[in-house]
This record gives sequence, C-alpha cells and structure tokens, in this order.
Amino acid sequence: MVYPEIRENVAETSAQGDRSENAGYREARRRQAKTISRICFLQKVLENSRVIDPAALPKDRVCLLSRVEFTNLSTNNRMIFEIVSPHEMNLEAGKISLKSPIGAALMGKKVGEIGSFFIVYFVTTETGSLQ
Repeated sequence: MVYPEIRENVAETSAQGDRSENAGYREARRRQAKTISRICFLQKVLENSRVIDPAALPKDRVCLLSRVEFTNLSTNNRMIFEIVSPHEMNLEAGKISLKSPIGAALMGKKVGEIGSFFIVYFVTTETGSLQ
C-alpha cells in the first residue's frame, strides 16, 4: 500500500466513530507509522549514499561490487556471489553484504588466497525450538 492510500484509510476509519474502540483505525494508524518510519529510513540512506565508479575500484582484490567465486573446502561446494552494501543484500540474486561473515572474510583477499569464516545457523523445528 502506498502512503496516500494509507492516509485515506486513516481518514475513513477515523470517520467511523469512537477511535478508542475502533480496531480499524488503530490498524490504519499502525500502518501509517510503519510507512513513515520506512520513508525516514530510506531518506537517511539516500542522504548518506554516494555513487561509486566501478572503474575506480581495485581489480586485484575483493572489494565492494566484486564478483567472487569460492569453494567451501570441507564440502567442495562452489559458490558465486557479488559483494554489495548491506541494503542491497539479496541471497537469491547472488548478492551478499560486505558485512556478512562471508563478505567480511573475503574483503581484501586476492585471487587464490584462502579466507576462513565461521557461520552459525539455526533450524527452527515444528515446535518452534531451535536446533
């Protein structure tokens, strides 16, 4: 839902009577607050963003926007990722954050260099407990 629609929804539910007992109004206000918070966050990200010239980045070592191919030596599993900022991370698209355990371990490495990292993962069971 976009902000103008949310604002309209707040106005509609507000007109339905007593706000203290109006669950629709409270829900609309909650969505409005969440949307405003997201807008403020994105504005801060844009204020602190800068355009990076890929040609100016080092080609001899892993850095932001590098496409890396590496092999898990214990499983022989080969993976290919692009190192991106935390805001652009998308594992399904093959993009990992430079602040992730893998990204941080690879930053600054040269071709053929061995990097090591430890990843902790949890599996949630049907009962909701962690294994």
